[in-house]
Parts: sequence; C-alpha cells; structure tokens
Amino acid sequence: MKKLSAVIFEDKKDKVLNALKEKGLIQFIEVKSDPTYTSYELDPASTTWVRVGASELLSKIDSILEAFKLVKDKKDTSKIKDILEEEVEKRPFEEKNAEETLEKIGEKVLVIEEKVQAISSRIEELRKEREDLLNAKDILLKLKDFKIDPHMLRGLKKSLIIIGTIPSDRIAQLEEEICEITEFNVFFKKELSKELSCIAIISLRKYEVDIHRVIRVHQFEELTIPFNFRTLGLDESFKKIESGLSGISEEETGLLKELKVISDRETEDLLVFREIVSIAGYVDEANVNFGKTDRTFLISGWVPVCDVDEAVDVIEKAADGYSSVSVESPGEGETPPTLLSNPSFAKPLELITSTYGPPNYTEIDPTKFITLTFPIIFGFMFGDFGQGIILILLGYLLGFKLNLIAPLKKGGRIIMLCGIAATIVGLLYGNMFGLEGEDMKRYLGFELHPILFNPFVDIQVAINFSMYMGLILLTFGCLISIVNDIHERKYLEILVEPDGIPGIWILWGGYYLLTKHGLQIFSIFADPYILITSVVPFLVIWFGEWKFTKLPFAMALIEAVDNFLRYIINSISHIRIVIMAIMHAALSLVMVIGMDNMPQTFIGGIGTVIIFLTGNAIILFVETFISFIQTLRLHYYELFSKFYKGEGRFFSPFKVIRGYTYIKET
Repeated sequence: MKKLSAVIFEDKKDKVLNALKEKGLIQFIEVKSDPTYTSYELDPASTTWVRVGASELLSKIDSILEAFKLVKDKKDTSKIKDILEEEVEKRPFEEKNAEETLEKIGEKVLVIEEKVQAISSRIEELRKEREDLLNAKDILLKLKDFKIDPHMLRGLKKSLIIIGTIPSDRIAQLEEEICEITEFNVFFKKELSKELSCIAIISLRKYEVDIHRVIRVHQFEELTIPFNFRTLGLDESFKKIESGLSGISEEETGLLKELKVISDRETEDLLVFREIVSIAGYVDEANVNFGKTDRTFLISGWVPVCDVDEAVDVIEKAADGYSSVSVESPGEGETPPTLLSNPSFAKPLELITSTYGPPNYTEIDPTKFITLTFPIIFGFMFGDFGQGIILILLGYLLGFKLNLIAPLKKGGRIIMLCGIAATIVGLLYGNMFGLEGEDMKRYLGFELHPILFNPFVDIQVAINFSMYMGLILLTFGCLISIVNDIHERKYLEILVEPDGIPGIWILWGGYYLLTKHGLQIFSIFADPYILITSVVPFLVIWFGEWKFTKLPFAMALIEAVDNFLRYIINSISHIRIVIMAIMHAALSLVMVIGMDNMPQTFIGGIGTVIIFLTGNAIILFVETFISFIQTLRLHYYELFSKFYKGEGRFFSPFKVIRGYTYIKET
C-alpha cells in the first residue's frame, strides 16, 4: 500500500470524487485524525444538503416500492426466475451536478408518490372497513345464536341484556354469584370452544352496576354492537355486511389494478433513481474525510501499489491539472488496510480467512494455501465418489445459479471445491453412495476397488496417513511463520520461537520416535535420540521465552512445556481425519444392513430404494456439516495458530456498485 495525498481546488473536488468512485482505487483516510496533517490547521470538511436530500428521496422511493408489493403477483414468487440469477439491462446515465440531478429525480418521484400514496391510503382504509365489518359479523353471529336482534338491545328502560364471552370454566361460578344479586335473571350460554363460551344475561336494569362488577372479575368480555347496526334486525344487518364487503372487494380490486399499472410502468425507473440517489449521497458523505482551506481540499488515502499510477492519473485528469499529488510509503506506526489479492478460484476461501480475521498488512494471507488444504482435508474426511458429485452440483447451484447474497455464493463455491476433493478421494477409498466392495457390486452392478486404502478396514494405515498429513500441515504452518518473521526482520526469533525452527524440530523428531517405536510409547524415553529430537528444541524454546520474550525463569519453563504439549496435541488432533472417514463408513454400513434386511419382493425392492435414498440424504447432510466443522477446526486451531494473527482490516475502497446504470460517454 502507498499513501496518496492530493490538494485540489474546491470547484474540481466533485469532479475528482465522481471519477474516483467508478474506479475503486483509494480508501480515504480521515484527514483530521491523521497526525501528519494536524500541524496544517485545516478545517474539517463536511457534507452538504445533498446527503440529507438523498436520504429523504431514498425514503420516498423505498416507500413507493414497498407499496408496489401489494400488487406483486403471488404466482410469480414461485417461478424459477425469482431464485435464479438474472442479468439486468443497465441504462446509460449522464453524470451532472448532484443537486440538479436530485432536484429532477425528486420532481418525478413526487408525482409517482402522490398517486401511489392516494391509492395505498385508500386501500388501507378499505381493509380497516373490512376488518370492522367482519368483527361486526362475528358479533351478530353470536346474537343469532340467542335469537336476539340488535334493535332489541336499545331503548330498554327497565330490562338489561348483556352479551359477551367468558372462559367456560367460570360460567357456573358467575351464574351462582348473579343469582345471589337477584333471582330475576335469565342465563343463556353457547360453547364456542372447549375453553371459551358465549353467554347472554337478561335481568333488571336496577341491578346493572352489581352485575357488571361481578362479570368483570370473571374475565367477561362484553360484545358491543356497532353503532350503525343498532337499529336493524339480524337479517337486515347480515345483508348490509355482505353488501359492504362486496363493495369493498370491488373497489379494492380496482385500486390494486390501478396500482399494478403504475408498478409495471414505474418500478424500473424507481430502481434506477434509487441507485443514482444512493450514489449521490455516498459521494457527498465522503467529504467528512477531507480537510479544507478557503479554496482547496486535501484528500488522503491508501492506494494499492499496482494502482498508484492510475489513481494519480485519474485525479490529475479530473482536476484538469489543477492539483498537487504526492505518494509515500506507510510511516512508522501507520497501519494500512490489507488488500486480498487472490486468483478467482481462491476467492471463495476468503470467507474462511475473513471469518477468522483479516490479515494485517505485514503478514501472509493464508487464503491461497487453504484453497488447497481445506478441500483436501475435507475430502479425506468425507471420501465418497457419488455423494461428492452431489456436493459439486449443490455447490454449483448455490455458487453460480441462485440469486443469493455474496457470502452464501462463496459458501456454495467452497462446497463445490470440497465436493471435487470428496469425489476424488471416494475413488481412492473405493466408496460410492455409501457402498463398497461386494455391496456396491450387488446393488449398483459394478465395483470400485480402493486405490489408496479402505479407512474402515485398514484402520492403522489410515491413522498413520492422517498423522503424516498433520505433520505436513503443521510444518507448513511453521514455515509460513518463519517467512513472516523474515519479512518483519525478526531473524533471532526464527531460531527460538515455538513456531519457528524449534517447532519443526519437535515435529519431525517426534514423528521419527513415534515411527521407530510404534505403540511401545515408554521405550521412547530410553531412546538416546530423544535428547537431540525433543530435549534440545525444548531447551531452545525455554531459553527463547526467558531471554528474548523476557519472561521470568519459571514462567518461561511453563510456557515451554505448554508449547511442547501443544505440538503433541496438534499432531494427535489430525487423527480426526481418519475418525471422520470411519464414521462415514459406519453410517454407510448401517444403511447397507437396512437394505440387506429387506425381503426379496417387489415391496422389499421399494423399501430398499427408500432406505438407500434416505440413508444417503442423511449421511450427506450430517457428514457434510460435521466434516466441514472439523476441517475448519484443524485450520483455525492447528494451522492458523502457528503463523496467523488475523488482526488487520480489509481494504475498503471508495467505489460504487452499479446494478441498473452505467456512465454515458460524453
């Protein structure tokens, strides 16, 4: 990274920003927080009304687009085109003054907004009216059960009629308490459900206060007759409701058709407007990073080394030569952002690296390496030719065909790479859809012979293989740590750090002793080579922690023991590769046993197919998830811990993403 600074005349600033935003060359530094410029006593720049205007316009456009969802064809949501990626035909856009552009867009949006708002407001009113009519209908249906017309409840001077709902288990108690108030009452009830009932209480008006006091205690909810039905009979009320509902539906249908016409005509324009407005606000917001004088602006930012010449050229051309640009290397104490520069096939694995943490500016980005190691380890855990092909297809669908967010697309492409590795290893294991050997020949009509080994049969060979994979992976991690130290000129640390030469020494010495003595672990301690293979590197680490890390003598010893044991645990941890492969074979064996126990009949054949398909689906889901997590763990805790801190920050350039527009050449 290089630090680029440019002094630009005020009237050229917007033109420069508009040119830079299309290129994605620079990540701005907030000048007022840059110690290099504090002595210049520059005034901090600020945003203009463009940012506020853009925010208000975006709110209006989003509100209109939200209203258009009312008329979205539900049938269309299930069509394949809605889940598959689809290219949008971009429109040319001639970039002019932001204020003028926002004003013109605002006028067009206002016209659309007034029409849409009037329609959507009326639709909301109609839906509220429908809700009120349906509530009235529900109340009237309860009155119908008791053969009471609404008009019978008005104008009663001496009689009292109360209708409402109450929990069924409280009816008996309520009836008893009302009888204690007065014997002049009639009690009707109808069960609505096991928990709720509707009751009608008829009594004298003079007991109204006492009766209301009692019913409130028993969670009674009185039914209130809507005002416009109080003078009607039941039949007349139901006719009025049905007529009202019919009129509402008819008017709503007409309004929705009108809204759909507007939606079909204006949606594309609104999406274009939204993009233009968003970009205008984004560009104006960049001003908070700059310093200013009366007539000039100071822009400062990080630029990748390979883009420096282009960035300088873009600024000078946009400023018509009225600019002063300087480029310098990062100063002491400055922390430039990290630009991940990986080939296209490795970019999906950036998801794994960034989840752990972005690399800082001085350390090696492990993405390229894990593009190879991650699928390979997953493949040796999962190893199945048939299920691997399914993973490839699934990953291709998620990564390239479906309209998903970027992280899910990257995840799909990682699955695709893992599927390729699992397919190849499946051939090495002689495994296909959970079948192998005679079982494969019996059910599929052919047989794949293991090229490497069968992890379920050759367990010791598989364990040795996974241990050697661990040796290679851990050694690789130490070598990257050494390269990082060389890059940072920490030459002495290479000789004494646990993740430097002593770590490689312990790894290979330990594997030598383990290979020589096998399961006779205790005989290792009598081997004279233990001194050179283990004791010496341990003492080197202890000395390094004491003299170079400046830990107290006893604490340095504890750290040396901890690091020594960590290498042993890291090495043993790689046995999980073969454990997962054996688990895969064991689950497959359960499936085969179920298939073998099916009778040799037509129904038994159907059962065999069902078990085969279901078993493979379960194994595919469970094993993919577990193998992925275990592969992730081996990289995060065993490999990355040797050389990778992940304490950096990503390069986030000033750049706009255009989905609906492109700059028209002038």
